[in-house]
Amino acid sequence: MTLLRPLAPIALMLAACSACGDDGDSTADAAPPDPCAPLMTFTGEYVDWDGGSGIAFANITLRSDPTFTDATAPNGRFFAGTCIPRADALADVLPMSGTTYPPGIIVINRMVQAALPTLSYRAFTATRAADFGYSASLAHVFVQVIGGSRTVTTAATPAVMQVNSGASWAAGNTGTTIYLGNIPVSAQTTLTVTGGDVTGPTMIPLSAGAFTYVTLLATD
Repeated sequence: MTLLRPLAPIALMLAACSACGDDGDSTADAAPPDPCAPLMTFTGEYVDWDGGSGIAFANITLRSDPTFTDATAPNGRFFAGTCIPRADALADVLPMSGTTYPPGIIVINRMVQAALPTLSYRAFTATRAADFGYSASLAHVFVQVIGGSRTVTTAATPAVMQVNSGASWAAGNTGTTIYLGNIPVSAQTTLTVTGGDVTGPTMIPLSAGAFTYVTLLATD
């Protein structure tokens, strides 16, 4: 399988982690060795909105090299055991034709990946989307926070904010699994995080009718 060519970084450390080394090794030092070194591991799961079942046969493609693509397994796992260059990048998510899951964009951050996280992203069908007032003409952000609860929002104000407690969704934007919906579309927006330090991207892309998937690491 063809490896990615490095992509110009689009994600930066949050200001709270400005004391970290320029090469991001402060995150990597606390993590087990990456078996892909000097490249990095990129793997995770793509599952249904309310958890449990995987979203099968969705194509996930590294934008810097469209020949580097894979389909999710029946349990939703993607890129198991795959090594990619140690660089910030984007991956496009295209659900299987005939399903009503919206497309997505994964923001890959090399300093987050250094901790070998289990990436976990969700999407809803058109039927479930109606419960959240989903608009295909606006943008949507899904945030996974690993290691602690945080309050997250975007500079472009979301009309819908929901957090998953593990069993159900409720109004709010403080937790570890956060949905920010119906955001005015622009080329990119800024993530604002409070409640503790994190490592992860601050500037993220937006696209109408699509999820932008982000993983942040709580660092305190």
